[in-house]
Parts: sequence; structure tokens; C-alpha cells
Amino acid sequence: MAEAEKPLSQRSAALRKVFVHPAIRDYRAAIFHKLGKAGFHFFFSFINPSGTHAGENTRQELERFPYPYFQARELRAPVHNISFDLIRIFRYDLVIFSCLTSVPFLLLATPLKLLGKRVLLFDETWRYQYEVGRYRRLLPVVRFLVRRCVDAFVPAGSMAAAMFENDFGIPKSRLFIAYNTTLDLTGAGTSTEKAAQVRERISSAAQGRTVILYLARIVQYKGLDVLISALALLPDEACLIVVGSGPFQEECESLVEKLGLGHQVHFLGDCLTEDVAYYYRAADIFVLPSRFVLTDPVNCESWGFTVNEAMSLGIPVVATDAVGAAHDLIRDGETGMLARENDAESLANKLRFLLEDSERREKIGANGRKWLMERCIYEQNAGAILSAVEYALERGSHPHCPNALT
Repeated sequence: MAEAEKPLSQRSAALRKVFVHPAIRDYRAAIFHKLGKAGFHFFFSFINPSGTHAGENTRQELERFPYPYFQARELRAPVHNISFDLIRIFRYDLVIFSCLTSVPFLLLATPLKLLGKRVLLFDETWRYQYEVGRYRRLLPVVRFLVRRCVDAFVPAGSMAAAMFENDFGIPKSRLFIAYNTTLDLTGAGTSTEKAAQVRERISSAAQGRTVILYLARIVQYKGLDVLISALALLPDEACLIVVGSGPFQEECESLVEKLGLGHQVHFLGDCLTEDVAYYYRAADIFVLPSRFVLTDPVNCESWGFTVNEAMSLGIPVVATDAVGAAHDLIRDGETGMLARENDAESLANKLRFLLEDSERREKIGANGRKWLMERCIYEQNAGAILSAVEYALERGSHPHCPNALT
């Protein structure tokens, strides 16, 4: 039987397939395991520094990862994910790249396509960084690669899919959404002693007030200052617990002092990743107030995994429309609350709606978890990726493939 006449599933199984990704982390491990069972190999293009939580997490995941992988050795260059090891990718028949501006995709998509390989792209980007000089200069290259070299796309959410469709003219038939998924935290944080310590720490700061939690790095695009300004518009019955640190903290602390909110806003510093579940459970409301900062390399919240985490524990979530996850996970007033980005009054109104009624908070939190568990699951992720693979194979069997370079 000729190769093109074999069933797609049989051809896919025989294909040499590789997923090129910066590094394995616990929140992606389940997808990679499922793809590994489907015959994928993995090429990790970035080494998380040893001694960091990310580095330790990557090391632990690789120690128990049973599928073929290669850890690239990065060159000392001003950009990440570049190494001579990229040559290894040419041995595969189908390659999935991560991120349309990543070095491996920019360098290898064209030669792979010229060699008759299948090229797929996984990405969570939903707003191209037109305002940032280096990305604007890259745009003609990115546009060519996306339109002419990629057989199928796996956007990580509906907003990412809309970007490929609207900005790059990719038809919906070539888009296979794999909704960004992370760990369900219901089984995390089982130490009663640690839970009691965190609750005591937060309750001593809250002094009986309803607890609003911010858990993230304190950087400008995360919008903590907008949340602080929103708190000033709310009754004294609420307090804000800030877990995290970062270069924007000093400005946020100054704003707290200026608004006279020292008794309501409490900076608790960083916490270990394994302890986040305790902080979510000690909160009444979780907020991710991200905004657009169009002049920064990171100009918005591509997804926002903390939304998934809080929802998995039934905590009601308030997010802004600059958060990618919000567009797929939040139905305003039903599974969470959606505020306008960089708008303290809008954010205050959404918080007020939750602060007014504890039963309402409980119902929205329960609805949020149910919706999350229906949409963001690893089986859906892997299924979307494998559907994209089959689509790429089917397209490649036709002699006049519409995105061929010739």
C-alpha cells in the first residue's frame, strides 16, 4: 500500500514527530506525557537556571519523564533558545514549534518546509507586539513563516486563535484550539499545620475583613496599582493581601501610603509554588488585574494560569479583559467577573458585586470550577494537537498544498 493510501492514524503513528518547547514544567508535563504515548519526541531549547524553583521543577520532571527527549545546550547569546543542537530537529518528519517569535521557529521553519517536513505552531500569544521595535522589525518574517510554512496551528485559547485569523489571515480550518491547562489544585496543600499558619497570617492582617488576594509578580503589566486604586473606592470591609514581589512593588507601596490604605493592603512577600493552594483557600476573592503595557516586550497577560488555579479551588475570580484566560473561562457574573483593563472603577464595581453577598461568591466560585473542568483539561489539549497533526498529514498528501513555498 502506498504511503498516501494508509489511514491517517497509521501514518501519524509511523511519523517521526518532535515537539520543540523551551522547557518542561509540571503544568505542561501531562500534555507531554500524552503526546509521548502518541510517539512524540521532545526537544527542550532552554535550560532553566539551577538553584531556581523553575530549574528544580524542570529537573524533577525530567528525572521521571519516560519519553525520548533532548536538552539543548544554549549558546551564550543575547537571545534564548539558540544552540547548535537545533540541527537535530532535521531528523524528524513533523515538528511542532512553540511561539511564533521563538528563535527555533524563526530559524528552522523555512528550511524544514523546503525539505518537505510538516510544520506546526503552538502559541498562546493573542496580541502581536507591534509597538515594540524588535518585534515590529520581525513582523515581515513572522508573517511569511506563518502564512507559508505552517501546516496547522494550535492556539492556546480563543483569543490566540482570533489573532491568527484576523492578523495573519489563517482560516479557521487550520486552527485547533488547545485551551491552556494547568494542575488542578484540589489535591494540593494537604498539610493542616501549614494551612493553619497561612490562615493565621492572613487573618491577623485582615482583622475580620473580606480577603481579596493578589498572587503574582509585582510588575507593571499585572496592574496591582489599579487594584489598589479600586480598593480605595470600596467600603472598609475588604482588605487586599499581596503575595509576590517585583520591581513595581515600591511604586505600589507608595500608592498605598498616598491613599491611606495601610490598614487594608498587606504585602506578605513571595511564597513557594507548593504553598500557593494555602493562600487561595484562605482568600474570599482572587483578582488578576492585568492591563496592556504596549511598549513592553510582555504587553498583556497571554493566559494567566493563576485564573485556572483559583478556579480549580472554587475561589471566585475577578480578571480584566487584558487576561487571555478571562475570554475563555469567565462568563461575567456567572463563572467569574470580567472588568475593563486599567479601569479602577470597573474593577471596583466587579469586586463590589462579590463583596455584597457571600452566597453569590460561593455560587460563582462553584460555577467557575465546573466550567474550568469542562474546558481546560489535558485530554482536550492532547486531542487538539493530534487533530492538528492529522490535518497536516492530510494537507501534505495533496500535490497542490496551498501554503507551499513554490
